[in-house]
Amino acid sequence: MVDDIGNMELYHGKLRAIDSEGKITLPDVTTDDYQKYFLEGVERWSYMKFPYLKEVGREKGWNRVGPLARMNVCNAISTPLAEKERQAYFGLYR
Repeated sequence: MVDDIGNMELYHGKLRAIDSEGKITLPDVTTDDYQKYFLEGVERWSYMKFPYLKEVGREKGWNRVGPLARMNVCNAISTPLAEKERQAYFGLYR
């Protein structure tokens, strides 16, 4: 989730998705439109639901969430210390 300028948002942002190359595959849409863009798959080995982008399909559209996913989709983090650490992290791996 991101805010109106693409910064990380934890509670009331818009949905954004990117592919493995960093290209935006879901441009900042409201959470009210979740069902318009996502379907959820299930696997026999888990009770979890596995959300994926309808437009991309189940095989390539799996949506991963969590701390690293949040850092990958945002342009920045609005608090200076957190943004400094985000930049340092990506400096190590990009």
